[in-house]
Amino acid sequence: MSNQSGGADDEAPPSSTNPSTFRQELDAILLRRDPVALRTFLVERGQWDEDTTMDPEVAMWMMLAASPKHAQYHAEAKRWLTLHGRGDDAAAIGGDQPDRASTSRRAKPQHKRPPQHPSSGKSPRG
Repeated sequence: MSNQSGGADDEAPPSSTNPSTFRQELDAILLRRDPVALRTFLVERGQWDEDTTMDPEVAMWMMLAASPKHAQYHAEAKRWLTLHGRGDDAAAIGGDQPDRASTSRRAKPQHKRPPQHPSSGKSPRG
């Protein structure tokens, strides 16, 4: 029930929008490692649309890999992501370099010297 008169109820965000409370609830859901529960939670809190095409299992492991609070699951999450074709994502989330075996075939951009022109460094006459 909302207070439409602009009273105190409008000043404090409900638990579903309070970032601290939301994070605590999300952490509890992530600890369950249940993608269906995660999807339900995010839809109920208005973070996902009911008809989202987002894969809740991928989202769950990405969130676990990124969460400082769930460091005990980082290795498992990165392993799951890698085995499911998301090794680059896992490496990017963790801020570390991906294992050579876990990277996708996409090449990472490398710093290269600009191409040398045949005339560079030599006089065209000599």
